[in-house]
Amino acid sequence: MEWRKMLPYQFNQAIAEGQICILPVGVLERHGEHIPYGCDGGTAEKIAIEAAKITPAVVFPTYYFGQVHEASMHRGAINFPAEMLITHMRMLLDQISYNGFKKILIVRGHGGNKTWLEFLEKTLINYERDYCLYMVNSKSVLTEEEKERFQAIFETNDGHAGEKETSICMASMPGCVDLSRQIFPEPIKPLGRMDGLKGIYTGYYFNADWSEGVTGSPSLASLEKGERALDILVHAMARTISIVQNDTAIPELQAEILEKCRNLKKR
Repeated sequence: MEWRKMLPYQFNQAIAEGQICILPVGVLERHGEHIPYGCDGGTAEKIAIEAAKITPAVVFPTYYFGQVHEASMHRGAINFPAEMLITHMRMLLDQISYNGFKKILIVRGHGGNKTWLEFLEKTLINYERDYCLYMVNSKSVLTEEEKERFQAIFETNDGHAGEKETSICMASMPGCVDLSRQIFPEPIKPLGRMDGLKGIYTGYYFNADWSEGVTGSPSLASLEKGERALDILVHAMARTISIVQNDTAIPELQAEILEKCRNLKKR
């Protein structure tokens, strides 16, 4: 169930049953002219909510703040300093735990959030807490068979705001996509402005290929494709909820490492 819609007796029951808490994380950013700013978080939220209907879990309201500096030259992007994001997220996780949850699963809807969330996870290794944190994105938990079925739905293998993302957004945020606003000639190909820097990283890698934040052929998107893809993602996430809920490896490892850290401080 959704945390914000629960009554106290439902919340208490979820805690008593040992349900996990799911935290969808997205951003607000431009996806060309045809997709809403909240696509990443909206899709992660839809997957989490529908998966929690299959395997019971509590879904926290979507966290829409993160790293999206690559879209800061377009209106609609919201960015905060990295230290603020990490501090606030840690405080939020502590508060979710304070309310009784021993396991929290972040469902990451935006690729640009990967680095700071993974860094946050590392900082928690020696951080005293009574919850375990897990993180996935919507496609990282697909089996090989599910990946094949997922890709077979689409005519392309494009990325940001392309056929796939546009289709899935149509299904997860009904009525919010307007393909008539897609104004860029298709297929939209990478500009290759960093082709001479192979193996070298800079923060401009996305902008160097995709100046408008749109890839591939968004006009190939359809609601029917999105609904089929979303069904695969939802059932994979439902399975993941069960795996996390039943996991004993991470609680044991976390307890072991925290105990070693405590002993080190005593020396």
